[in-house]
Amino acid sequence: MASLVGVIDAGHGGKDPGCRGHQAVEKELTLIYALDLAVELKKRGHQIILTREDDRYLSLDERTKIANNHNPQPDFFLSIHFDSNQNPKAKGTWCLYYNKVYFQAGLTPKDQGYVISQEPSSLGRSLANTLTCYISRKAGTQFRQNQGRPFYWWNEKENQWKKEGQLYVLRHTKSCAVLCEVCFLSNQEDETRAITRDFQKKVISGMVLAIEEWGRKYLGRV
Repeated sequence: MASLVGVIDAGHGGKDPGCRGHQAVEKELTLIYALDLAVELKKRGHQIILTREDDRYLSLDERTKIANNHNPQPDFFLSIHFDSNQNPKAKGTWCLYYNKVYFQAGLTPKDQGYVISQEPSSLGRSLANTLTCYISRKAGTQFRQNQGRPFYWWNEKENQWKKEGQLYVLRHTKSCAVLCEVCFLSNQEDETRAITRDFQKKVISGMVLAIEEWGRKYLGRV
């Protein structure tokens, strides 16, 4: 297929460790996965830029500027992360993409008409869905529901709109941007698998296949 230009972002780093499991630290795993993914995509002829290649701290603004200032403009920005939850049973793979929200002027979150519509990034949502599908299929993780951010939902009990927060890299990256939560370090099964080379290779294989299928289907790269 025709080559893609992509930015691979290893989440966290340096003074920001991210979440921790019993055996793993998020910033260390994200770097391993990002470096491996970059190698595999480059082998297939794609132009890949890494936001970091070692254990260093980068602000969210610095990460987006790497993508926004690159020439040619990247086709995608993929930020790799691992999740954590107070519920140790929570596990699986899911992705986040940018959601544009429209509001009714003059109303507040306590008015049902406050949120007019929520429009997901079409390229972001399609990349998120393709990534989650392929990773769960290749690596055997649980498929979790992807979500746009910010995301508003009406809370019947409180009688007002509630918000799932905006993510900086999704909002401020000009390219199609997705944040992928590979699995949960707070889940013993997920964490145990995440640190093995076999699982890492399967996840990377899924990511490569997903990115290329997305490029063919949605960007016309054949």
